[in-house]
Amino acid sequence: MTRILLPAFCLLFVLTLFSARAEIPQSSLHEPTVAEVDKAMGISLFGAGSLWEENDAMAANRLRWPQESKTTYEAGYRRYPYTFNSDTRVFGVRALCLFLQGIGDKTARISILFANKGDIAFYMSPEEAARQKPDEPLNVTDGMMRGLQEAIRTDAAALRSGLRNLFGPSRSVSLGRFQQTREQAERWDWKGHSFLLVELPGEYVALRILPTAVLEDADSSKKAFAATKLELSRRVEKRANGDVLISDLPMIDQGRKGYCVPATFERLLRYYGLPADMNVLAMAGKTRAGGGTSISQIIGATQSVVYDAGGTITPRNFSGSIQEIKPLIDAGKPLIFAHYSTEEFNKRVNGRMERRVAITNWNDWATKFLPALKKGSPLKPDSQYGHVCLIIGYNEKTREIAITDSWGPAATERWMTEEEARQIMQPTGLSVIE
Repeated sequence: MTRILLPAFCLLFVLTLFSARAEIPQSSLHEPTVAEVDKAMGISLFGAGSLWEENDAMAANRLRWPQESKTTYEAGYRRYPYTFNSDTRVFGVRALCLFLQGIGDKTARISILFANKGDIAFYMSPEEAARQKPDEPLNVTDGMMRGLQEAIRTDAAALRSGLRNLFGPSRSVSLGRFQQTREQAERWDWKGHSFLLVELPGEYVALRILPTAVLEDADSSKKAFAATKLELSRRVEKRANGDVLISDLPMIDQGRKGYCVPATFERLLRYYGLPADMNVLAMAGKTRAGGGTSISQIIGATQSVVYDAGGTITPRNFSGSIQEIKPLIDAGKPLIFAHYSTEEFNKRVNGRMERRVAITNWNDWATKFLPALKKGSPLKPDSQYGHVCLIIGYNEKTREIAITDSWGPAATERWMTEEEARQIMQPTGLSVIE
């Protein structure tokens, strides 16, 4: 759960090559073999050769990175160090998140995160850990921030050394065409793979591996967005009980980070075929270590980048009525919903979902059980539970609205009533990418 600074929208991470400086030819250098690259990295990243020709599930299985989501058009595989309660080291540096995205059943990109502010808790001393209160937001101290800064510096230095020893000198590049999401990186190219080392003080160290051809295609986002828009209406599922649901949506488990906003936006942008990374989104949204995102910062960044891809972000008024969301859901367009995700709200939804999945008499559910809920106390908004999720469906007969959260597979589909939506919504309404 993260605290949110109003208002609400979303942001996009685009890896478009913006400029290149001091290019150093590498033709005279020894080109390492696949075995040499894997050995230097310390993980079996490359199988027979090109990642981009390999089935994504096979690559993830070799790496032992668990499947996080699977849709008809893409898949995500993500490993946190606590997934197996063991570290994974790349170039000898502890990785705190390893991610592989597949598109069309082929590996499309790799993103490996090292020291970063989302995992600020890793930099607590035993004394600082003992002072934390389990039912309260993380208390981020100056000592933890100093530990983070030092970890970013040392992790980047070790990775830079490993990459230079393997591939030789780098060249400097700027990733992203807009200021809020721009990253300065060091780049190495090898057999159609571009290795990009990003060091952002106070934010993160990341190693991204992308297809060189995609990285150098300035129109790749426009092409992907245009193709995706043609498929949206086919992603809507209509069930016999009256549920209408956008079910073909990537899932993300934000893990221990307070990144509900950036993670939700990554899901949405990947749904539209656009490359996204919740850590870049957190940077653009000025997310604080421990959680708390400025959505107004994300609005400006997103509006520029989505427009550049050929779309727009449109605000929508919302009073809690299904009729306001129905045309958009029918068209396959999820809606960003800023609300107060209080403990009482989640208790009600979770308890009701246990019953909803076992329902056989939907008439009784609509005419007896749900109307009885109105007799209970209304939900009270609480600003400390500010949250963003996606509205993905509706049921006109039962007057329910479906949402999805970035908390892993268990939060893929959750249903609330219209009354609950009105009670917990933030005053900023909804927004949608079109």
